[in-house]
Amino acid sequence: MGLAFRMHITAARMHGLTYADLLAAIRFIAPYSGYPAAADALARLKEVATEIGLDTSDLGELPITGAGGGVTRLATADEWTTKFLDWQLSRAWSEDRLSMRGRAIMALTSDVSQQALDETFHRHVELALDTGLGADGVRDVVRFCAEHGISPASWRR
Repeated sequence: MGLAFRMHITAARMHGLTYADLLAAIRFIAPYSGYPAAADALARLKEVATEIGLDTSDLGELPITGAGGGVTRLATADEWTTKFLDWQLSRAWSEDRLSMRGRAIMALTSDVSQQALDETFHRHVELALDTGLGADGVRDVVRFCAEHGISPASWRR
């Protein structure tokens, strides 16, 4: 997490996002990106924020676990895994510092970059449409993800 990560943090600051907002974004994306990557991002965020003078004292309030109850359940063959996923996704979707539209865009970005274009991608597309993003907006998110490499999402309808 070098220059590109630093540039994103700097751009976020220029657009008025706070340290707490960035923490919320990383906490939201953690179940999708993987917790080891999220842990590295949290550590690097603290370093970069300190270097560029972003106030790191306001950590924001942690979301209420379970507040994201509207998240569609993911069925698995294992009850323990299903419950674990329910808890993780409910917690992630409880990040109320982020708009529902923003969460949908982040989830779509994760789906495309990881080429997870199955049921969850379709759910995230529906969610994005429900938040008013529109079909053109969803296509724009997929196109923006081209920086992650050519993806099957870019040519599927």
